[in-house]
Amino acid sequence: MEGVLQREAAAKGMSRDEVYQGYAAGTSMGRLVEARDIANMAVFLGSDAARLVSGQVIAVDGHTENPDPKV
Repeated sequence: MEGVLQREAAAKGMSRDEVYQGYAAGTSMGRLVEARDIANMAVFLGSDAARLVSGQVIAVDGHTENPDPKV
């Protein structure tokens, strides 16, 4: 993710932090998804707690609404 932030910042003439904040502002949760968020979903789906989950598309994206940071 760090590489994405750096490249986006260079391409848009923004700082890395401005890009990060822009991406985070584009989500309802106000933060970016981390690898552990995906891992937690995988662990849940592999557990007995998800035994009745079937045929679903589960987005682990912080409810991204605006993927283009323009802070």
